[in-house]
Amino acid sequence: MELASCVYAAEHLGVKLIVVLGHTQCGAVASALEVLEAGAELEGAMAPLLSCVCANVGMERDPQAASVANLRAGVAAIEGDDDIAHLIQTAGLRVVPALYHTEDGTVEFMEL
Repeated sequence: MELASCVYAAEHLGVKLIVVLGHTQCGAVASALEVLEAGAELEGAMAPLLSCVCANVGMERDPQAASVANLRAGVAAIEGDDDIAHLIQTAGLRVVPALYHTEDGTVEFMEL
């Protein structure tokens, strides 16, 4: 659904910038790190989300660095979509990561 909204905004509304905003102290990242640390099996309603986040953070165990890894993976997934990739090439669309620091309210725009 989110990806379709991005494509629609770029194709039909002329949006030139998509900001993917992650944040520190992310509960999903913290849960994924706990699962990875314990080597636990994923089950239940959260399994699909946690499976994805676990894959995104890889070997990273620092919570903030894991949030950044998850954010970068989200940007890569969006940019990897055929429609988005086409719009990047033909319409000047940009997809940029930013990290919201919940501790102090600042937003850090990141390099790809």
